[in-house]
Amino acid sequence: MGKYAVHQLDANHHEIRQALEAVGAVVDSRAPLDFLVGFRGQNWLLEAKTEKGKLRPSQVKFLARWAGQAAVVRSPDEALKVIGAIA
Repeated sequence: MGKYAVHQLDANHHEIRQALEAVGAVVDSRAPLDFLVGFRGQNWLLEAKTEKGKLRPSQVKFLARWAGQAAVVRSPDEALKVIGAIA
């Protein structure tokens, strides 16, 4: 198994991905978090969680040492706001 273990997707994962792609974002799922998103010349790391979903210990550790942008999103609208597609 690779560096980033396969895990169960949160229930809203596909809905968030579809919303990102619908506004023209490029979405890759090979990052340590759910989505590596490219949009309007910028990049974001996003982790999809349901309303009550919690980060795994490996995600908490990654985010604690990550020096770049990363966000936990719980809905399509929240993901679109993070990348600046909607206000």
